[in-house]
Amino acid sequence: MKRKILFVLMIMALLACVLAISVSAATVLIDEIYYDLNDSTMQATVSSSNQKNCKKSVVVIPSKVTYNNAEYNVTAIAAKAFGSQNSGGGNSNITSVTVPSSVTSVGERAFANCANLTSAY
Repeated sequence: MKRKILFVLMIMALLACVLAISVSAATVLIDEIYYDLNDSTMQATVSSSNQKNCKKSVVVIPSKVTYNNAEYNVTAIAAKAFGSQNSGGGNSNITSVTVPSSVTSVGERAFANCANLTSAY
């Protein structure tokens, strides 16, 4: 009986590992913007990873991005993606940002303290 229980637990653990591998997400840099890619939904979120290093003054977020021959719909901008809690901590390079209609969620402080941001579309 103990062997059967152990065998079942091992099978369940193996299945959990396989499922975890198949639903992967990655943070990637595409055209100077970081995205969190979700392979199970094929959606991309503008990431909060290192966006302050973006050198662009005019940021145009596309409705779709392609990575490794797979296309992802850009649907969100993460909290503090380009912004910061601290005064002066946002991306000071950005003067303009264009957000596509595919983006349905913008996180808190996504552009906070971007001192030179004067227009958003």
